[in-house]
Amino acid sequence: MAGMPLGRMLKVRTLETALRTGETFECAAARARVSASTAKTWAAWLGIRKGDLLAETPEARLERHGAWALALAGLNRLDEAAAWEDEARKLETALARIGKRADMTAAPEPGEVAAIALLERVESTLPDGAGPMAAWCAVHDYFSLLMEAGACLAPDGRASWPCGVPADLPLTPDWLPCDPWSVEDEAAWESAVGQAIQWL
Repeated sequence: MAGMPLGRMLKVRTLETALRTGETFECAAARARVSASTAKTWAAWLGIRKGDLLAETPEARLERHGAWALALAGLNRLDEAAAWEDEARKLETALARIGKRADMTAAPEPGEVAAIALLERVESTLPDGAGPMAAWCAVHDYFSLLMEAGACLAPDGRASWPCGVPADLPLTPDWLPCDPWSVEDEAAWESAVGQAIQWL
């Protein structure tokens, strides 16, 4: 990590997210705005393998991101450390919230039923035994890629671009009823996605 050029660990975050959603190294590198050869060199230095990312549990991902944040802080690369710590904190919060929900018998909060339904839909598209946290990670990764592409995200997950929708966007996953930037039936989106995103 010490050999990585200053600031490039921020691009690694984009690269990793794209690889975790199943994109090729070439597409992931393009999203990170680096060459494919550079992306593969960085991946080799950091021990990033696409297959490992796809199989990584949320708990292992949390531990790795936290370790990277500490390592970067030790190198006095504080902006990059803060970015990776933020990724770890988001995951840690989601783990705690979803874990708490699994142990509760109380009536669900507003939006929680929609969130559970969305996570179940996402989970049905993942390998067997993935679990709700892996589903949350898939939702987070997809919307993160939209933001990396310059999207302004509304609280309900709808996306817009001030200068028009760019051409090269990640494929819309099957668990969404339509592209987040071309929602026509607002009530259907709110019911299937909007309430869930706001709760998550």
